Amino acid sequence: MNVMDIFDSMDKAMAVSFCALLVSILGALYSRRCAVEAAKANKIANEANGISKEANHMSRQTIFRPARLSGYQYLLNFLDFCSNYSTKHSHKFVQGTRQLMERVDKFEKDIEELGPMEMPEVEMLINEAVTQAQNLQRVLDLKKGQNPKAFDVKFNTAEEKRWAIEDWFTDKKSELKMTVEPYLGNVKR
Repeated sequence: MNVMDIFDSMDKAMAVSFCALLVSILGALYSRRCAVEAAKANKIANEANGISKEANHMSRQTIFRPARLSGYQYLLNFLDFCSNYSTKHSHKFVQGTRQLMERVDKFEKDIEELGPMEMPEVEMLINEAVTQAQNLQRVLDLKKGQNPKAFDVKFNTAEEKRWAIEDWFTDKKSELKMTVEPYLGNVKR
């Protein structure tokens, strides 16, 4: 008995219904197979996207690494210079606050010449460090004057303000390695 004999024995409506049933079964099998293949393709695409993102991240790390290392070194040296400046000032290793402001200007110029570093936390720290250096300059100039009262209401004297600023520079210097580590990986001091 062949397929044609089966169709001959059925009436026309039954044959059409049987053909529709076969087509729907084949369509369901085909769509299931397509869904399985699509899931495999999505899995491969997701893996490729992950690899691409990792490669892009590594590429960005490689591109920005020289500027980031230089920025780290400039900032580390600047924080060190400012944390010790008032001691140098009191021992007359530096004269006045002109050298401090020259160092601030040089630091800003060096950082600007590096271009984008794409390290938001470090860039905020750079701005804070410049502001604190300017505050240190004001405090040291204020100490030379006749009225050594602090210009900040939180402190009784300019000396207390100077200590607070020096402590800020020292703290930020010790935290700097942890701040830049996500951008550079292991950084040697």
